[in-house]
Amino acid sequence: MKIDKQAKPKMISLDPDSDEAFRFSEYPMFYIGHIQRQNFINLSAALKTFDLIPLEWRALAQLQEKDGVSVSELAEIVISERSALSRVIGTMESKGLVKRLPDKKDQRATQVLLTKKGLSVFKDILPIVRKKLAWTLDGLSTEEKDNMMQLLTKLYSNIRRSPFA
Repeated sequence: MKIDKQAKPKMISLDPDSDEAFRFSEYPMFYIGHIQRQNFINLSAALKTFDLIPLEWRALAQLQEKDGVSVSELAEIVISERSALSRVIGTMESKGLVKRLPDKKDQRATQVLLTKKGLSVFKDILPIVRKKLAWTLDGLSTEEKDNMMQLLTKLYSNIRRSPFA
């Protein structure tokens, strides 16, 4: 998909009774979806060298920040179905990146912990991810990047409290 860099997209009408034509390219989720898809493609290519998939990377990134979380909690944070993440955690465990232990407070739950190898792999990948992100955000000022994060945070908050869920 090609986007005209000179175009100044406008927001679709938010009036439920509007007769204004609906242009999908003026729908914010159009851009968010395409950005996420291309990021997934780019990240997948970068991770092939490490024999990892993006979900494994997201799990490593989260576990290095907060280790010893339940599969359910990790699934919520890394945007995955619990069952899919459980399979990926099994693969990561066989690679020596993580280990699973019974939760001391709830024997029905499992805690996922990062191994030394997992932390090492995370640290090896991090510079590549930072370069990829810098490339993605090229041309944005520091203020624009900060504003983008503030706007995305607001959107995330709004969508999580949606009455349509």
